[in-house]
Amino acid sequence: MKVHIQIVTGQSMANLLPLLALQPDIIVLLTSSNMTAKQEVLHSLVSKTPQLKDAKIINFTDLPDSNVRRIQDFGLNVSMQLEEQFPNAEFIYDLTGGSKLMAVALAAVFSDTNYSQVYLNTENNLLEFVEPKDKASEQLSELINAKTYLAANGAIWRHALSEKSEWQDKIQQRRALTFKFATLLANNNQPMENLISQLNKAASQATDRQSKLIAPHQHLNHMPKSCYPLMQEFTTQGLIDWQQTDDTSVYFNSADAVNYLNGGWLEEYFYLVACQVGLKDSHCGVKISDSSIRKSDSHNDLDGLCAFNNRLLITECKTAKFGQNEQKDNDIIYKIDSIASHIGGQFCTRLLLSALPVDRITKDNRAVNVTDRAKSVEVQVLVGKDIIALKEHLMFWKTQGKWQST
Repeated sequence: MKVHIQIVTGQSMANLLPLLALQPDIIVLLTSSNMTAKQEVLHSLVSKTPQLKDAKIINFTDLPDSNVRRIQDFGLNVSMQLEEQFPNAEFIYDLTGGSKLMAVALAAVFSDTNYSQVYLNTENNLLEFVEPKDKASEQLSELINAKTYLAANGAIWRHALSEKSEWQDKIQQRRALTFKFATLLANNNQPMENLISQLNKAASQATDRQSKLIAPHQHLNHMPKSCYPLMQEFTTQGLIDWQQTDDTSVYFNSADAVNYLNGGWLEEYFYLVACQVGLKDSHCGVKISDSSIRKSDSHNDLDGLCAFNNRLLITECKTAKFGQNEQKDNDIIYKIDSIASHIGGQFCTRLLLSALPVDRITKDNRAVNVTDRAKSVEVQVLVGKDIIALKEHLMFWKTQGKWQST
């Protein structure tokens, strides 16, 4: 019988991953007064996780958060009760959770030969054995999926576009078109940026706030001739009606066409590339809400989401112009940072994928540098012609667990 002892901490993932790696029969949670809510979240997570649902949970509350003697007296009481109740058990003390003071003070208590001591090395995705010293570290396998990751960080998964079979059929049908869109942006950058801006404007005028198609016939200001093949491809795919002889006239054939040409293509591109590199737990158009306010209708939308090897990647896809409104630019970065900080935890990478440049010089010669603002809150940025390198970046993230610096 395996008994796993751990201090409940603010990051549920730090508690959950060692449990999933070692899969004990008994889980002992040591909870200080300010971690009661987190203990309830962890208890719920364990009971809903298939690998742990049969484990028995024992709670010890009122763990002191100061004074070494008091913390150790608490630990001695715990060890006496456990050793009496489970005399032949294998005990594991987990140093990952709690404050350093708690972890170190209790390590001196749970130190007999019948105790192992482990620590979750998050940076390298390793489970380190502090005791016995001669036991090798274990590389963690892929232990959780995207939904469990979000649940561990206080988010409720509502639904995702990518869960719908009709959406999957649709993006596969226009897969070649989506990749052509991104490739042309890389190879024919300025004309494509011009076309994207015009399509965004036309698409926004074609629908109302409920995304209902109300004015399908729109006019562009200028059509770069180098973009004719792409416009013809849009027509062949049934998205629009368009002719070279009247090259600035566009007729949107559906609300779905409007959505695709107004930025949906970039979200589909992210999803397709993620699947292409083997990120099977990838999702698009994810709607989540805060588990602490279940009755509220408030929610957040995630354009792209990947989980791999116990890490998360959250992506915001944008085809709109930056630099027109500084507050709106800041709001986009704030949204990514806020959501990732709340539901991403310490294992989350944040990405802004933008079809158009995010940095520019205004008419009054003022520099707008969104990239620096993003990097100040650890949001990675992949822009314009560089989005063609998304495959390379996602492969690096998959193998290294972090974003490739540029």
